[in-house]
Amino acid sequence: MPTPGRIASGVVHRNNLRFWCSVLGLILLFGIVGCIAYVRFGTTVIGNFPSPDGKFDAVLMVRNGGAMTGYATVVSLVSNNWISRQVSAFRLEHVFVADDNKGAISSGGRGQINVEPHWEI
Repeated sequence: MPTPGRIASGVVHRNNLRFWCSVLGLILLFGIVGCIAYVRFGTTVIGNFPSPDGKFDAVLMVRNGGAMTGYATVVSLVSNNWISRQVSAFRLEHVFVADDNKGAISSGGRGQINVEPHWEI
């Protein structure tokens, strides 16, 4: 038969484990939310260019990588609906990516390189 001291130490151990799992879960949650916010707030949509048939959009955006990197001009091809355009900021699959090569190419006021997407039929 277990003694009351052993039962109490098992409960304390279980509560301690539950506490540290909760702390780890919160750290991971805040880290993921912080990364998503960093990507979202560091991305500026310059324009949407709908396809002639209206099924797709070419989304032109500029990414600010932070203090140690320059701006990147990105064109992403997405379905022509609101949700796809919002998700395009997080997608890693873009059809065109260019940077200013540390100032070697002139860029606009928002950091974008002069890119004008157009559709060919």
